[in-house]
Amino acid sequence: MNKNILVINAGSSSLKFKLYDWDMKQIASGNCERIGIDGLFKMDYLENNETKKYSTNPDFSNHDLAIDFLLNKLLELKILNSLDEIKGVGHRIVQGGTISQSCVVDDAVLKEIEDCISLAPLHNKPEADVLKIVMNKIKGVKNVVVFDTSFHTTIPKVNYYYAVPTEWVEKYKIKKYGFHGTSYRFINEKMNLILNKKDLNLIICHLGNGASICCVKDGKSYDTTMGLTPLCGLVMGTRSGDIDASIFDLVARQTNKSCQEIFNDLNKNSGLKAICGSSDFRDIEEKTQPNNEYDFATQLFVQRVVNYVATFINHLENKVDAIVFTAGIGENAPEIRDMVCKKIKGLEINKAANESKIGEFQKISQPLSKWPIYVVRTNEEIKIAQDTKKLVE
Repeated sequence: MNKNILVINAGSSSLKFKLYDWDMKQIASGNCERIGIDGLFKMDYLENNETKKYSTNPDFSNHDLAIDFLLNKLLELKILNSLDEIKGVGHRIVQGGTISQSCVVDDAVLKEIEDCISLAPLHNKPEADVLKIVMNKIKGVKNVVVFDTSFHTTIPKVNYYYAVPTEWVEKYKIKKYGFHGTSYRFINEKMNLILNKKDLNLIICHLGNGASICCVKDGKSYDTTMGLTPLCGLVMGTRSGDIDASIFDLVARQTNKSCQEIFNDLNKNSGLKAICGSSDFRDIEEKTQPNNEYDFATQLFVQRVVNYVATFINHLENKVDAIVFTAGIGENAPEIRDMVCKKIKGLEINKAANESKIGEFQKISQPLSKWPIYVVRTNEEIKIAQDTKKLVE
């Protein structure tokens, strides 16, 4: 019988998935989209070592029906002969509180995930719901949870503490948690192999629609740009990034909007979208005529990245093993990498290497650059699959 690992990443209206065999070869991937709206299912899968595509528009009124459809489609298309071939299910969970590593789900772990819903309501609630649905539908299989926050549990108090009333800190678990941790862990381990060295000092720029930067000191997260929630830090596709908290009070008094409405605007209607009308850097890159809003959006995005990279260089006392670009923008926007590096004294980019096609990784710095610069393709799902296999075994 074949042995497979199913990886699930649940959102409020979506369900991304990947299926791996026991040797970590990807055999299917796709997305159940627009759950609760009208439903869209897309999947790529291997058949006789050829990639096939499948898409349809089923009615997903909830995550339960979406998971039913996914499992039935895996069987119908003979990707699986039986659900018994699934030997483990790995789940991406955004907020893990104080949990510092991936773990097999039991009642205590499930309670911790649910206790963290107040910290990440848009993420932990659907993730916890899907976790329980899967446990009910695929009986007897170990479910493993991999947390975005766990990599950052090593951040020292001086970098995670907010100077707010102590009661808030103690009652509401307020602190900097940081996110994108699975990606940072993958990049950290990949750089160990690339540089043939452990306990690295790295500055990893995870630049995508959601963007953050992590300062890795001696192989551990030392500081990061996102905070209590993913709203903090860099300017992002639809998120404001760092702002003066008094904006909340001013806007509330002027507009009579609720705290939740303002929070929603800062998460979904701010960032690049607010500046130039698009949250997608591909639109900004492909502008066919001069556009001052697009240019300014790019400049602001780059400047915020530069500000944090400079701060993290200082954290590491100039002892930097590499600066790494990853994720959608970091991997695919050479002009952004070039603009960032030109603003940091001592960084020298190799133009040809920077503009070449990127494989798994590419060194893009000149020999005389003060610190090496790399582009590395991240793979959060394979990290989740590897953790799941290890804990299942």
